[in-house]
Amino acid sequence: MDRKFTVYLSHSWQPRDVELNVWVWEHLAERCDLLVDKPDSQVENPPYYVNRLEEIMRRSDIFVAILTFRPNSNATSKGDHAVQCSPGSLFEIRLAERAHRPRLVLYERTTRFQRSSIDWPGAKYIPFDRGAQSLPEALDSIEGDIERWLEWVDRRRKPRFLETSDRSVTLLPQSADSTMVDQLRVALREALFPTVEPIEVQARTDAELIHQMRNAGLVIADVTAEGTRELYAIAHALFLPAIRLAPDKSSPLPWILEGHPGGYQHDIVAISGGPPWPLEVTARANAIFRVTEPLGLEAGRKYIKSRRYKGAYVFLSHNLRPEKREFLDLLIQSLRDEQIEFFEYYRVNKAGIEWRPKLEEALGKTTLFAGLLADGYEDSDVCLDEWKAATDRNVPILSFLVNGRTSRTNLIRKITQTLDSDNPAVNAKEVFDQIKAAVTQPL
Repeated sequence: MDRKFTVYLSHSWQPRDVELNVWVWEHLAERCDLLVDKPDSQVENPPYYVNRLEEIMRRSDIFVAILTFRPNSNATSKGDHAVQCSPGSLFEIRLAERAHRPRLVLYERTTRFQRSSIDWPGAKYIPFDRGAQSLPEALDSIEGDIERWLEWVDRRRKPRFLETSDRSVTLLPQSADSTMVDQLRVALREALFPTVEPIEVQARTDAELIHQMRNAGLVIADVTAEGTRELYAIAHALFLPAIRLAPDKSSPLPWILEGHPGGYQHDIVAISGGPPWPLEVTARANAIFRVTEPLGLEAGRKYIKSRRYKGAYVFLSHNLRPEKREFLDLLIQSLRDEQIEFFEYYRVNKAGIEWRPKLEEALGKTTLFAGLLADGYEDSDVCLDEWKAATDRNVPILSFLVNGRTSRTNLIRKITQTLDSDNPAVNAKEVFDQIKAAVTQPL
């Protein structure tokens, strides 16, 4: 079976942009697998290590970006600093341009993004307008552009498997302290880089230097020293993942690293005046080996949606018995599909002594309480305690009469909605749609 291309998909996590991101991914997924920098938890952001971004970009066959408007209060009239978008997303596009990856960049016209002046069929830039809508205008035209670009990639590229070298090279000035050099070597070996080679200019040709760099999986460079700037520029041009060192955070960077909002200046490891630098080096070097399994269509959809509801946590309170919970099971499946975190304790609530700490833990992070009231809900001490805990914490409450119940409740003054359909799937969708609307974060 032919391998698919691996694609690095750069996109916004803003709720308004999720539908567009999924739409683009669905048009890539037949020929591509999604390569992601996946954190341990979807509710947290991975550490911002530029060398990790460079490594993922290096592993990817192609690059796709969806650059959407985001107000930039610090915008200037100069270069990338004038663009109204996520600085991180813009930086990823510039990384792809430096790596000379086949790339497709869809950008909202209101961002004021300036496309590369390089004329290359492998680099397709598509402006779009969408106003207040989630999806852009002229979708048919954009779909055709994506298809034609993928056909170009198919004709001229082959999917590849790229292994990461565990050889590292160091670019340090001759004046570097021997103790610092030893600490650097130990820090890299802690990160499973057993071979640490210094770049020595003496008695070497330019071809030999470049060959030594090409065989490395990581470069560690003092980017401010006079004796290393030219050598670092070679590593930069070769697009080698690099950990960039400087004496301190105030050290001026070379011009090659300037001009990028959200860029290199945010990931300089200071030798003094900051956290212990060997630990910083080890953490960044370890990130090189944080390999993730490329994602197919469905897994990619879930990943792209995974932070749409960041911080949302739904508490499902109910008194439904196992033989009458088809409606609830359908609701739970919808929450899982949409990557909305929730708590539902009935199935494991066997010992009352365990219930209280679990309830307190769950309610401590609950942002929405959904009361699913079947007949007898108010006769359950557990349900009443859950409801009281939510009201005491001023947690927003949605309440529904379920499984044929029609009698109203006096638990709260607000109107409790009645689910009228005999079809559990219809009722589950009604509740899910209201939960989804309630936890969707505003821009």
